[in-house]
Amino acid sequence: MNGKDHAGVSQAILTEFVEHELPLLERTHREVEAGQVLSPGEIEMLGVRLGELQEWYSVAYQFPEHKHLLAQAIEMIDQITTRAVENARQQAGQQPPV
Repeated sequence: MNGKDHAGVSQAILTEFVEHELPLLERTHREVEAGQVLSPGEIEMLGVRLGELQEWYSVAYQFPEHKHLLAQAIEMIDQITTRAVENARQQAGQQPPV
């Protein structure tokens, strides 16, 4: 694959992420902020998405304008998982660790 083809594939992956994956992350973020907990499947999917984002971030030098967006998405996954753990503890009647 030459550089032009590689750039086209990378751009297509980023476009797919922005149009489809990012809205799902944003919806999940709103849901956990509203007090919902994540199902085991949602937790697994977040792990998959995080791995993909980290991989894309490592090659985003070709598209520096997208690097900030990818960093924000990685941060959003961290916020989602942190809040989801808090929500699960509250539902179970546990106090957060000090």
